[in-house]
Amino acid sequence: MPSFGSSCPPFLTGDHLVMAGEIGARAVTLPPIGLHTDFGTTFPGEEFEGRPLWRWLLAEIGQAHAILVNDQGRRFCDETFFYNQQARLREFDTERRRYTNLPAYLIFDQNHRDKTKFGPFPPGADLPDSVVHRADTLADLAGKLGVDAAGLVATVQRFNGFVDAAADEDFGRSSKRFVSFTFISPEGENCMLGRLEHGPFYGLEVEIGGSGRERHRVKDRRARPRATCPGPCHTGSVRRG
Repeated sequence: MPSFGSSCPPFLTGDHLVMAGEIGARAVTLPPIGLHTDFGTTFPGEEFEGRPLWRWLLAEIGQAHAILVNDQGRRFCDETFFYNQQARLREFDTERRRYTNLPAYLIFDQNHRDKTKFGPFPPGADLPDSVVHRADTLADLAGKLGVDAAGLVATVQRFNGFVDAAADEDFGRSSKRFVSFTFISPEGENCMLGRLEHGPFYGLEVEIGGSGRERHRVKDRRARPRATCPGPCHTGSVRRG
């Protein structure tokens, strides 16, 4: 995949795995399927421990008045359900020899900007032009992002129709009870579905990233390695950047 961002603290460089190995603990690497991978970005000047801070854009992507599209301007997932995003961002076109839905772009309107905190920026605050593009029309925004303009306009029209019908017929957005606790509207409205209609319109290319590769250490009460765990033992996830 292209460059991969990490939400792990930058000082996690694998020392914990070395320490576990020195006492004979067993480290097991999980297969790549299902690892936490999602969309995020960095903002100029925002750092943690001297390195750029990569932010996971879970809430920003899933709130009303926003969609994810590929460079053809087409939606490809349920934006509120990150497990669905993880599966769809890995789709590979064997004929074109590229990932179908990468690069990916977050598109939203002024309603979203007025209601939703975006990274470190409160609702209504200006977003940095170096990260977020802005235009009065969807077609102009597509031109700035390098996205197919006709595809984006058609996608937004189709999505707005789903909002009016209160049902996303393409990806079932807002239908999963799993995500209902994440996106709560103080007005009591469905804040996972909202039309994209009020300009200016905003867009940015989102980066893929995650919380690092997970491993499980298996040991007994005295930190002695166990090939299996028939009795008391410890398993836990650890990460590195």
